[in-house]
Amino acid sequence: IHLRIHCEAKVEWTASSKRGGVFQSSEIYFDELITLWGQNPDVDDPKLLTLDPGVHKFKFNFPLPDGPLPCSLTTDKGYVRYNIEATLLDCIRGKYNLHKDRRFLVLGTSPDLTQVIDLI
Repeated sequence: IHLRIHCEAKVEWTASSKRGGVFQSSEIYFDELITLWGQNPDVDDPKLLTLDPGVHKFKFNFPLPDGPLPCSLTTDKGYVRYNIEATLLDCIRGKYNLHKDRRFLVLGTSPDLTQVIDLI
């Protein structure tokens, strides 16, 4: 079970001056992969691990980077988005993967990410 926590910003607009043209830019503020249970997905020889049926909760802690982070924003010209994605991989048989993702808002203080997403 892996978590990917990331923040990206993208902007695009068309200039209305004589030169015209489309201007765009993007920036990744952070992009982290955390293994909550199991092995890192890059392992060449994965071991067979199984979860019993039912509800499972995995605690984690992810401190947002120090310093001021931009507030979440969505406009017709671009956005600043904070996402958390959880993935349960079936590395052995490759028959199924479970995936959930959620956006979370940053509005001046660091959110409690443990409240953002529930797995299965």
